[in-house]
Amino acid sequence: GVLKAIERRLSLPPLYFHDQLGPTKSSSQWHMKRYIIDTGRGNVEQNAQCEPKNDNPESQSGNGVDIFLPVHTDPSLISVVILDRPGVNSNAMGLEVFSSNKSEKIQEKVFDNCTWQELPNHGHGVAIIFVGSVLSYLTKGQIFPAVKHRVVDWRIKTKDDDGCCICGSREERMAVTLFVRPHGNALMKTLPSPDLNTGKKMSNNPPTFSAWNSRVATNYMKK
Repeated sequence: GVLKAIERRLSLPPLYFHDQLGPTKSSSQWHMKRYIIDTGRGNVEQNAQCEPKNDNPESQSGNGVDIFLPVHTDPSLISVVILDRPGVNSNAMGLEVFSSNKSEKIQEKVFDNCTWQELPNHGHGVAIIFVGSVLSYLTKGQIFPAVKHRVVDWRIKTKDDDGCCICGSREERMAVTLFVRPHGNALMKTLPSPDLNTGKKMSNNPPTFSAWNSRVATNYMKK
């Protein structure tokens, strides 16, 4: 349903993604990421300076928060993320999305005028959908730019009477993601949409998805 909605938005022929890039059903990939709690550290921790415990340089751009999964985009057309909690729950257990009014340097992890915002809900009743770097590439970064996201510490933090930071318990977290991807032999050519500014020149020799993905997969796996 999501890809069909994107086809309509871009004025593409019906079933374009299936016919030109698919079948995505046989080329998509499930991914599960689980964070296990270190019970030896206890359920409550205190830090007088309220500073993060890791030295990840990106934490400086996130208002001093602990980073569990650094900023990245997904190598997919779209990604469907579901967090393993019954029903619909508030917040997203640290899953944040990035937006900026200025150009940002992701590789150097330097951001200007950026905003990180945690998604409002999660659970079995919530499907979180991200635009991936594949769709962004096929639309030349127009209309559907890839969503930059990360996972930060999801504990509730408060301060006691002395101003010390009290970190509540961190629950175990498991997220399942479906990466909807093109078939390996599908050509990564700009989508024939009248809504895209493709310029005068278009590549006559676009790479296959397999070739393109091999160039970006290494960077993703490092995250």
